[in-house]
Amino acid sequence: DPIIFDVGTNVGDWSRLALEANKSSKMFLFDANPDICKLLNAQFGENVEKITNSLLSNDHGEHNFFISNSNSLSGASSMYEHYYLQGKSKKVTVKSTTIDTFCAENNIEKIDYLKADIEGAEVPMLHGATKMLEKQAIDIIQLEYNQTWIRAHCSLKDIFDICEKYKYKLYRIMPNSLMSLDYYHYIVDDFNYQNLLMVSDQTETSVRIVKNAMPPGVY
Repeated sequence: DPIIFDVGTNVGDWSRLALEANKSSKMFLFDANPDICKLLNAQFGENVEKITNSLLSNDHGEHNFFISNSNSLSGASSMYEHYYLQGKSKKVTVKSTTIDTFCAENNIEKIDYLKADIEGAEVPMLHGATKMLEKQAIDIIQLEYNQTWIRAHCSLKDIFDICEKYKYKLYRIMPNSLMSLDYYHYIVDDFNYQNLLMVSDQTETSVRIVKNAMPPGVY
C-alpha cells in the first residue's frame, strides 16, 4: 500500500496512471487551482485518500496564484506570474502549507513516491519538507525542471545542495533509463524541460535502478 503524493495534480493523468500501476496505492492529490480540485473530486471521489486545494511550499500563509485565462484547467498555472501568464491570467489567493505540516496533521510517517509538477515552485516545496527529508522518510521524489525555475530564482544547484545535505542521489529521467547526475556543473543548468528523480540513500541500496553512467565532466 504505497503512499503517493501527486503535487500539482492538474487534471489527474499522472495519478490515474499511478493507480492503474498499483490499485492499492494511497494517493494524496494537491492542486492550488480551485477549479482543478472540483474536477478531481468529481473524477476520483473515494478512489484517493485526500484531495487538497492548497500550495505546498515552505510557509503557512496566503499567496497569489495565476490561472490562465484561455484555459482554467491548464497545467501552466503557477504561484509565479511567468511570461506566458502576464496579462493573460486571473489572480486568485490560495493558502499554503508544508509537506512537514501536512504529514504531521495526517499521521503520515513515510511517503513512498512524491511527484511534483508545480511550475517553478518545486524548490520551495522541498524546503518545506526538511523534517521528512532529514529522516529520509520520502523514498523517491520526481521533479519537473524547466524555464519556470528562472522566474522562481531557483536552479539545479539548489537540488544538488538538498541532495547532498539529506543524502539523496540525483538522476535525470531518460526515455528508457536513468542518467546519474553525480555532481553540479553550471552547464547542466540549461533550464530545458526534463524530469529529475531524487532517491534516498536508504532506497538506493534496496531498489534496483537502471541507469546510464555519465562520463566524468561530460554533460
